[in-house]
Amino acid sequence: MSTSTPERRPARAVAAAVAPSTVLTHEQATGDRQYDYAVSGAFAKNGNFTNEHIDDTGWWALAWLQAYDLTGDTAYPDTTRTATDHMHGYGDGNGTGAQQWSLRTDGTVVNPASGECLDATAHGTPLEIRTCHGGPHRKGSRT
Repeated sequence: MSTSTPERRPARAVAAAVAPSTVLTHEQATGDRQYDYAVSGAFAKNGNFTNEHIDDTGWWALAWLQAYDLTGDTAYPDTTRTATDHMHGYGDGNGTGAQQWSLRTDGTVVNPASGECLDATAHGTPLEIRTCHGGPHRKGSRT
């Protein structure tokens, strides 16, 4: 049995991916656009928003999609497409719990491993993973 500690990525990597989305959500909610420079600056400085931590790549992709919704700058969806293609390439179809979804009798679509639900319309994005609360955006149906 190995006694080594698994390598962990620094918390700042996750925070860096979530920070632009937080600023953009503030701008959307308040109409206050004074932080546009910070979002565009982070975008220009970093350039490549893909890495082996697919959840980070996903957070970046959602942030840049949100930036496009707010600004109309076409560089953002191009980067989102690159990130999405990168994440798709990482999928190995191994059938782990992270890749399985169940339709509950109340209509919520839940991931059994995380207990979280698919949300079809949160923040204007086509699909997100959110805490299950039984709201209408978290419900699906079989067709």
